[in-house]
Amino acid sequence: MRISPQEKCAFRQVLEVSWKGFGGTLLYKEGSPNLTALESEFASSSFAGRLAIAGSRKFLTFIIIALVIVVADQVTKYLVTALVPLHGGMEIIPGFANLVHARNPGAAFGLLADSTSSLRSLFLLLVSVAALVCIIWIVVATEHIDAYLLIALSFFFGGALGNLVDRMRFGEVVDFLDVYVGTLHWPAFNVADASLCVGTALFFLHFLRRRSDSNF
Repeated sequence: MRISPQEKCAFRQVLEVSWKGFGGTLLYKEGSPNLTALESEFASSSFAGRLAIAGSRKFLTFIIIALVIVVADQVTKYLVTALVPLHGGMEIIPGFANLVHARNPGAAFGLLADSTSSLRSLFLLLVSVAALVCIIWIVVATEHIDAYLLIALSFFFGGALGNLVDRMRFGEVVDFLDVYVGTLHWPAFNVADASLCVGTALFFLHFLRRRSDSNF
């Protein structure tokens, strides 16, 4: 198959985005037989094939972080549901934190939990799926993505997917961390909720970093 100059250029841009965009170096150099074979694959591949090529180090880092979060989230929820009765709990840090077994039909930190709409579950499922698709698109489409943004998106994806698994299994989310000071209690949350907060913090660090760089 003949490969046009435009396709070769597109392929090299994919490699540069995947590796140089995250501080790496190109694995394939001009004239390499492996590069020629990969160019052919890229030119003849579908969008899914190009997505796989574009992923490389950047996408692999994203997937590993997200999977670690999902596994940690689901394992902790499994242990809580197996060991703590529903609506039960125990003190783990006196005066600050309890381990509880709560169910949240709403969004993170109890948002929309009091809603009586019969469409709430469907709405939250659709929002979660749309968010996951958008995050993947951003990771793949962003040409130069720094570490803060990549890790932030990984935390967003892992948190959203962790709670989505619960909604598909139970129709609600398992929460188990109850943090409080005196009589003031923060809404019960889980590992997925915490990862969404961490992702938000990293996103703001990314934003502040770009804003600081633009001032020079």
